[in-house]
Amino acid sequence: MSISAYLIAARVLDLEEPKRFALKSLDRILSEAWEPQRGLLHVVATPIQSRQTRCRRNARRLRAARNACIEAYESTSVLAYFNFAQKIVEVMVAKVYDPTSGGFFDAENAEELGALAARRKPFQDSPTPAGDPAAAIALLACTPIPTMQH
Repeated sequence: MSISAYLIAARVLDLEEPKRFALKSLDRILSEAWEPQRGLLHVVATPIQSRQTRCRRNARRLRAARNACIEAYESTSVLAYFNFAQKIVEVMVAKVYDPTSGGFFDAENAEELGALAARRKPFQDSPTPAGDPAAAIALLACTPIPTMQH
């Protein structure tokens, strides 16, 4: 969420340094925390840290990363950011969408949550954006608009 905020502020205030900082941060996350089979990891581990510190992500992080990619695309016109946003949405739909009742869970499976082993689909924005509304925004921004046929 902070990367998106930096990019929006940089665009509105016409500042290059916050934009460079945000893009550098986003590039690091996409290169070091993205695993195509698993999605986005919560922690970027240094070589000294053990593999166990790289815990799996939750759906909120996927949506925030997708938003940051869209902001980066809008700030730079670099299509790679838009394409990455689409990859994130594909993982989000594959891993946390509920095909039975609709909506998006807050985590892929209950085992990832430990003591809080109930998967939820919160609607209320508190203190961060709720999953389903954020997922709807992600899907709208990354879904190709069908062309009208006459």
